Amino acid sequence: MNIRKTFSTAVFASLLMPAILNSGAATASENKCLPESGAYIISLQSASGFVARGVISFEEHGTLAVTSSNEGGSTNFAPFTSQLGTWKCVGNQITARTIDFTLPLNGQNKQIGRIDYKATVTGKNIIQGTLEGRFFPLNANPQASDPSPAFTNTFSGELIKPSL
Repeated sequence: MNIRKTFSTAVFASLLMPAILNSGAATASENKCLPESGAYIISLQSASGFVARGVISFEEHGTLAVTSSNEGGSTNFAPFTSQLGTWKCVGNQITARTIDFTLPLNGQNKQIGRIDYKATVTGKNIIQGTLEGRFFPLNANPQASDPSPAFTNTFSGELIKPSL
């Protein structure tokens, strides 16, 4: 009886294991919204015009990294770190969320920045979308609430291609 039970358990586990191992995020080639994973150089715009340039990198298994030419801050906002987060496809649209940290000067409070993205990529590897930025105290959970955005920008850009 023990041999039969052990054998049944082993067979069940061997049939279930591939499903468990493959249950993670879909790869870029399986996504309808992102024809190819990689890094895109983007331009950010506000209602007032040009804001910054940046690079947004969609990794194949759902991680995301973003860097911006504005990370050094300005007279209107404190410097901040690069952003790290995750992305996924919802229909034919990319939704993503990243986190960064402000690096305030002159005794300002440090904050967590959360940026929420919605974007689409055309067949020619052109990306366009919107992003909304929100700020939270350093000891807060930036995913626990959804306050009004501190800023909203649009962006567009293209896939960075290797030189051939």
